[in-house]
Amino acid sequence: MRRVMETGAQLINRAADALPPVPLVRFGDAGRPSASMMYVPIHSSLWVMGVLSIQRYTPRAYSWEDLTLLQVLADHCGNALQRIKLTAAEHERASIVENSGDAITSETLDGTIISWNKAAERLYGYTAEEMKGRSNAVLIPPERRRDLANAVARFAHEERPHNFETTRLRKDGTRAEVSLTMSPVRDESGLIAGISSIARDITERKRLELEIAGISHHEQLRLAYELHDHLGACLAGAAFRAKALAESLEQRAVPEAAEAIRLVELINNGTGQVRNFARVLAPVEIACPHRLAATRIWKNRRNTPAGELIVKDLIESSP
Repeated sequence: MRRVMETGAQLINRAADALPPVPLVRFGDAGRPSASMMYVPIHSSLWVMGVLSIQRYTPRAYSWEDLTLLQVLADHCGNALQRIKLTAAEHERASIVENSGDAITSETLDGTIISWNKAAERLYGYTAEEMKGRSNAVLIPPERRRDLANAVARFAHEERPHNFETTRLRKDGTRAEVSLTMSPVRDESGLIAGISSIARDITERKRLELEIAGISHHEQLRLAYELHDHLGACLAGAAFRAKALAESLEQRAVPEAAEAIRLVELINNGTGQVRNFARVLAPVEIACPHRLAATRIWKNRRNTPAGELIVKDLIESSP
């Protein structure tokens, strides 16, 4: 058999009492070897699928014309078997596409829908009967109409599928966020004849991302506000009191005055760092008018005694 598959058809006619000239498989009863044998390979388009053999006990029963006819028959068998395999593979692929969890569609270059699986029905709300032969324009928001043209232009320069996130319209008018993979479908000459698309619904993921981003932004603003308007205000108030104490000590020529001034510098430095960090988190505006009032009071009352409470002036001078 291996010799037939490697070298081609074999015709063997032997005399009644002679042994076969080549060690091929005998037909029928091992005690009564075949006298005439034909072996031909069964070809598919790509490989040898097997061997077809006809044998008889009658010596010199077959001619070369018989061998040629048997080869033609084997070729027809090979083509039929190949078509059966291709059909089975096509059915398997169609089943995979039809039962996929992703929306798989195909369309011509002008956007006419050719195929539409069950997942596409669930995602977009249209049945296959509604969409086959219809333009994909009903699925694409106006601002996304260039998606198909851009994909075709990209495929002219590279073979890789084009994956991106985009928005599509459902039958009920709502929008679906999808992760879309477009691949070229080429004809026998290698030219792009259409586009195959695989869409995965990421609407819920996008919603969660926005929700998480919103929560994160809210917490960031809250922390920035706490730092800038609360901790920063407390440090500013402490700096005011420390400054008043330092000036009072300087007026009385107390040795601790220098240490008090150093304390004021440290507090002011900490205040600046806190507020700079708050501005990194978020651009915080001065929301409380009391800080402006405190600034005015400090400029107008440089000689405020250390024991006098600035808070009283803040309340009285604020709007």
